[in-house]
Amino acid sequence: MLTKFIHVALLFFILLTTGLTRAAAPGPLTFANRTDAIRYIDSLNEQAYKIASGKVHLAGAMGKQTLFLSEKYLYPVGKIYALNNISIAERNQGNYAIALKFLKKALVLAYKANDKLAIGRCYYNLGDLNKILANYPKATYYFQQSFYLFKQARDYHFASMALSNLAHTNVDKALHTGDTSNFARAKKLYLASIKVGQDHNLPQRVSVGYINLSNLYNVFGHQVNNANYFPISLDYSKKAYAIAQQYGFVIDMAISLNNIGEMLESRNLYDSALVYYLKAMELYEKNGENNWIVFIHSQIGHVYILKKQYPQAIRHLEYSLEVAKKENFKHRLLEVHERLAEVYSMSGQHEKAFDSYKLSSVYKDSIAVEKSNIALAGLQIEFEAEQKDKEIALLNKNKEIQNQALKLETIYRNMLIVGCCLLSLLLIWVDYRYREKQRNTNKILKAKEEAERAKEVQEQFLTNTSHEIRTPMNGVLGMTNYLLSSDLSEKQREYVNAIHESANSLLVIINDLLDMSKIKAGKMSFVQKPFTIKSLFKNLSLILDDKIREKDIALELVIDENVPVSVIGDRVRVQQVLLNLAGNAVKFTQRGKISVHVKHVSTVDDVVTLSISVGDTGVGIPPENISSIFESFTQVDAKRNRKHGGTGLGLSISKQLVEQMGGQISVESKPGEGSVFTFTLGFKINHSSPVETPVQRALKAGINTIEKNHLPGVHVLVVDDNKINRQVAKLTLERWFIQVSLAESGKQAIEWLSKYPKVDLILMDITMPEMDGFETTAYIRTKLDSPLKNIPVVAMTASAFPGEKDKCLAMGLNDYISKPFKPVELFELVKKNLPGHFNQQKSSLIDLSALLEKADGNMDFLADIMETYVNEMPGYLDELNDAFGKKDLKAVREQAHKMKSPTALFGAMELKDHLHFVELNIENSGCTIELNERLERINSLGNLSISEVKAELNKVSQPVN
Repeated sequence: MLTKFIHVALLFFILLTTGLTRAAAPGPLTFANRTDAIRYIDSLNEQAYKIASGKVHLAGAMGKQTLFLSEKYLYPVGKIYALNNISIAERNQGNYAIALKFLKKALVLAYKANDKLAIGRCYYNLGDLNKILANYPKATYYFQQSFYLFKQARDYHFASMALSNLAHTNVDKALHTGDTSNFARAKKLYLASIKVGQDHNLPQRVSVGYINLSNLYNVFGHQVNNANYFPISLDYSKKAYAIAQQYGFVIDMAISLNNIGEMLESRNLYDSALVYYLKAMELYEKNGENNWIVFIHSQIGHVYILKKQYPQAIRHLEYSLEVAKKENFKHRLLEVHERLAEVYSMSGQHEKAFDSYKLSSVYKDSIAVEKSNIALAGLQIEFEAEQKDKEIALLNKNKEIQNQALKLETIYRNMLIVGCCLLSLLLIWVDYRYREKQRNTNKILKAKEEAERAKEVQEQFLTNTSHEIRTPMNGVLGMTNYLLSSDLSEKQREYVNAIHESANSLLVIINDLLDMSKIKAGKMSFVQKPFTIKSLFKNLSLILDDKIREKDIALELVIDENVPVSVIGDRVRVQQVLLNLAGNAVKFTQRGKISVHVKHVSTVDDVVTLSISVGDTGVGIPPENISSIFESFTQVDAKRNRKHGGTGLGLSISKQLVEQMGGQISVESKPGEGSVFTFTLGFKINHSSPVETPVQRALKAGINTIEKNHLPGVHVLVVDDNKINRQVAKLTLERWFIQVSLAESGKQAIEWLSKYPKVDLILMDITMPEMDGFETTAYIRTKLDSPLKNIPVVAMTASAFPGEKDKCLAMGLNDYISKPFKPVELFELVKKNLPGHFNQQKSSLIDLSALLEKADGNMDFLADIMETYVNEMPGYLDELNDAFGKKDLKAVREQAHKMKSPTALFGAMELKDHLHFVELNIENSGCTIELNERLERINSLGNLSISEVKAELNKVSQPVN
């Protein structure tokens, strides 16, 4: 009741303090009766709303006419919508304070009329206004309230619009604050808006929803600098255009074309962008949408500026300015004048540039004043509301005091007696609670001490276990890496790949089992990379082949036709679950078959849900054990488990992995007939080509960019007490023509150094008997003479615990690598610690290491980047030479700066250094002899880099049979 009173008081205050200028009465209109007048007012209001964003002045005039007629014929609803339309027109001209006054007036009338739909419209427009002014909490509140009101009134068109604007607010908030989690909220709201349109047969809301999703992925892609989101944005624009074209939604068609143009412009494809912009322009002009007409001509002008076609840019920008002036679009006028100032300056029209700059400053100041006015008005309203709250609270308090005073004397006497009794009881209770707290505190302290001791024991156990397991794993992975780089038959390579894949999977499992707290806390990390279901099945078949043949049972692998060829997800985790389930099936099946079946469940927005079932004809599970089958260390039958082996962790880990990947797992079983375990998971569909190229094959082997780098003359001492680990390191290093010496203990390493002091780098195992890696390094640093005491020492340790690297660095070692290591990791470490040797041995101008890592296996992306370099770099060289010939020093500097990034991306560092020198020195030194020589070198290296990239492009583009 109190809240309602405050709200009414606030609205009354707004009504008194907000002025409303009535338009001059239009020419006399005559109607046969009031019903005809109301029908005319409703029609005029609807027309004004439709054109409010494009023909602002006309919409404002129509709003004032309907306001006059609504007052004349005593039609409050017509007056509410007229005020809303006038407010929208004022808002679109940048007159925010005036727009707020009209909306507040409309809201008071809507509450008086108790019209939920009208209140919803007022709240909706208040949300729009606050969103423009970056007041996101208020904008969110008003859009939420308007959605509930529209839903109650069954106006699903505006309900969908309210959800869209809630999403817009989250996008604006993300751009303003940098919090990308708001993009995820925006996506959910856009999808909800589309669903409302689909459920209630509103195709335009569906079309607009896809436009919004296109904008979202485009903005998010730029925000996180990830071009992979742009194809998704493009798909949504195409969906929106198809629906708009089907139903004749001209503006939606234009906006979709506009969005496609913006994406092409962002990728510097200016000519293609212009094609879409011009198509959009025709549709905007056909529909007479002045706001969009101003925007599209400004966009076209901006593209022509980028293309340095200044007359065309000026023509479009001046036309944009003319329409913006006509409708008084202050924000558009600011943007257009800023761009005109830029293009006038570039084309030498400095007087016009100065005039445009001055006008842009005027509009910027005008907008700032408007924002200040509306902020002050909002603060004043909130202050008055707070004062009203205090007054009402004070009145209620005084009334309560007066009522209580009549009974105070009697109550006081009774309370005094009861209080004494309660005080006695309280003292007794406090004493009891104090003693109980002391006992509990002692118990907690004792339990804490025991827990800390247990934790220390556990950590020590995990540390030792980690080293003991990872050390032999280093040998397995190292030797398989070496085998993969040698000449093998196709069948041999297939087997070695299966061993390598299984060893990698085992290593991941070991790491996670050694940190059980990570699993229990749900903090398991998952990678998202492309893989094929077929490759999972192939590895599964190879791994289980011996056991299946030994038991003489069949393995049936089925993939439904509508399952995508390639998906994106965590292949290692999925394979871990599949191996657990299939391994259990083989273990408990003596005859019959094991069947693994992948089915398509659904596809929504490029995310496919797959059901993977593993069935067997084994012993089955009793009904009473089904509910506990996924619990840790649980097994159906201890006697049976002694026969087959196992810890009882497999199904528990599988369940936790599936659930943490967002899926579900279940089981159906009949004793004596077999069991079927089924898990469902969602994957992003991988649309890139699954065909394997030579570069992909090299990436898979982990040796993509290091085979061509030889380091003859480099001498490395490997110190490790494990013979296999020494052999793995030796074979890997010798691949790059590095001289390798071996020592099996710290003591032997020191003796070796005293006899053969010429060594460039030491790879030091940390855990060794007698003298460990830390003690050996300390001896080298303190007891040996220069230059041996300063030799780079790199720790090789099987420990994977956090903080291990910092500990190694603190103990005097130069770097750290964890066993098992990949060849590429070891090479990068050697290169990092011996930069002089590497720079001397580099034999090629370009180095694709950074580009290959950026591509992350996406060969289409890699080929596009290479093709762009080959096509664009000759033009860049011509522009640089042309500017140098004209002695346009500023243009030379800008062109050199523009060329640095692509050359660095392709590893042409010598070329990049020359460009950097030109950029820094051209304007200070002019076209000196040295700079002329630099330019000749840039041309030579630039043409050489183009040839080398072209050669690599031919390799990438050629598929492997």
